[in-house]
Amino acid sequence: MRWFVNALIVFVLPSLMSFSCDDLPRDQKGTVDRIEQTHELRVGLIENPPFVIRDGDEPRGVEVDAIKNFAASQNAQPVWSWGGEQKLMKELEHFNMDVVAGGILKSTPWKSHVGLTSPYVHEQVIATPPGENQLIKRLDEFLSDNKPQIESQIAQGETVQ
Repeated sequence: MRWFVNALIVFVLPSLMSFSCDDLPRDQKGTVDRIEQTHELRVGLIENPPFVIRDGDEPRGVEVDAIKNFAASQNAQPVWSWGGEQKLMKELEHFNMDVVAGGILKSTPWKSHVGLTSPYVHEQVIATPPGENQLIKRLDEFLSDNKPQIESQIAQGETVQ
């Protein structure tokens, strides 16, 4: 009987635990699930060249390009909203935005109120709603995979289409 209990512990329990870990990390408020269902990535933009440049209705910049490509990789379209840092970070904090971009530094005073990606170049990060760890993980992986292109764009001080 003891061998049965040991076999259960060694083989069955880890298998059951692995099923519950398939989609880790998880988002507290299900941001990734909402993006997948609506096919929209709600993006707050703070003008800060070369990261985000306001050029009429269509934004440009290093982070704008990265977010367009990230959204496409998630089968989503970005929905842009312009604003100041305080307004957009409050929207993010209350889960009314999915990401905020604008050359935000990792030392931002908002770091205890919102989520942040790892610095993808220098000290720049992209902000996310607090606790949305699956979104942060996906963004981090995307930014890491595209770091050479992003660094090249920053070095040129312009966007590359």
